[in-house]
Amino acid sequence: MIAESKRESGCVPNAYTASLWGSLNEARFPSLCPNCGSVATKTLVLSKVFWRSSGDDRSQVVISVSVPFCDECTARHRAEAQLPSLRSNLLSSLNGEMMGSAMFAVAAMWTGYHAIDELLHGRMMIFMLFAVLCTVFGLIANFLRKSAWRETEGDRIQPQTAVTRAFDYTDNDPPPFESPRYECTMRNERFAAAFKALNHEIEFVPDSPEALADQRDADRRFWGVGAVIAVIVLLLYLFR
Repeated sequence: MIAESKRESGCVPNAYTASLWGSLNEARFPSLCPNCGSVATKTLVLSKVFWRSSGDDRSQVVISVSVPFCDECTARHRAEAQLPSLRSNLLSSLNGEMMGSAMFAVAAMWTGYHAIDELLHGRMMIFMLFAVLCTVFGLIANFLRKSAWRETEGDRIQPQTAVTRAFDYTDNDPPPFESPRYECTMRNERFAAAFKALNHEIEFVPDSPEALADQRDADRRFWGVGAVIAVIVLLLYLFR
C-alpha cells in the first residue's frame, strides 16, 4: 500500500481537480495512467491516513483505493518504493491491545494444555471446563489482535512515490450534518478529463441545485437537533 504519512495527509496540489459526492470507492476510473496518460494495464492500491476528531478524541482513518497505472509507471513506482520489513510491521502493532492479546493467547495455551491432559485422564467435566476457557481466551486474544492491527494500520502505510502522487485525494469527512464529499487532484490532463467524464453524475458543484438542497437539509438537521437539546434542557430545568 502506498500513501503519504499521517503527518502529511493534505492533498497534493496537482494541476487538475475534481470534487465528488460520497466515498472514494464509489468513483469510477478510466483505463488510463494518471501519471502519464498512457493506457493502464495494472493497478496500485493507494492508501492514505487521515485524522478525525470527535470531541477530545482523535483517531486515524485509512482510506484505500485501487488506481490504474501503466507498466512503465508501475515499474518506476516499485523501484522507488521502500517496502517495510516484517520486523517493522510487527513492532508497529505493539500497543496495549496487542500486549493484552499476547496475555490471553498464553492463557488459551495453558488452559488448552490442561484440557488435553484432563481428556487423556478421562475427567470429562474438568476437560469441558478447560476447553470452554481455552475457547473464550482464544477468541478474546484474536479479537484484541485484530483490533490492535487495525488501530495501528496507519503506522504501516508507505509514503507516496513521485508516481503515485499523480493521483491524490482528501478525506470525505464532511462538516456536521452535510453529505460526505471529497476532492481528487490529478497530474495528467487526459486522465483528469476521462475521470471527470466517468464521474459527472456524482460531481460536487458549489451552488448547484444538489449542493444547495444538501445545505438546506443540513440546516434543518442542525436546527432540529438544537431544538431537541433545548427542549431536554428546559424539561430538566422545570422538573429539577
